[in-house]
Amino acid sequence: KPHYQYFPFLLVALAWLTGQRWSSPSGMDRNRSSWAFGKGTSMVMGFSLLVLLAALLNYSPLLAAISLVIAIGGLMRWLTDQGRLEKPFGLWCLFWLLIPLPSKLDSVVDHWLHGVTTAVSSKLLDIAGKIHLTEGHTLVLTRKTFFVDQIGSGMCSLMGMFAVMLVSVAPSPCMA
Repeated sequence: KPHYQYFPFLLVALAWLTGQRWSSPSGMDRNRSSWAFGKGTSMVMGFSLLVLLAALLNYSPLLAAISLVIAIGGLMRWLTDQGRLEKPFGLWCLFWLLIPLPSKLDSVVDHWLHGVTTAVSSKLLDIAGKIHLTEGHTLVLTRKTFFVDQIGSGMCSLMGMFAVMLVSVAPSPCMA
């Protein structure tokens, strides 16, 4: 799929953001650091193991990948409890972008986004006073014709918007 071709850049961004949010524990955090998981972290890791078991029983690579992302969330929570990682929620949410949408749902979302982008673009052109015609997912101006994909819609834009949004998300109470 064209919208998953940039996932190596997402891995680099995840590594860079983890480095940016990595911190040395304070004296108080250093005193309470241990290898033991807290109650919340144990629940997340246990759920991850249940999803992994379901993946093994159903031979589902998608469920195995979901289990890995859940386990990464548990690890991030543990690192936050240890005082080593700051603001992990947005970072953890970025890992979810590595999971493809199941059963051609990405095509459905992509088609829906084309329609939304066409409607919004048409309204903006109306506000700007530009004469145009909308034909399906195409905007026809006097000198140029734009298919909505050329304007910048679809899953690429959706993933880009999510990535920008999640990088700046404040820590959630469940992950802090």
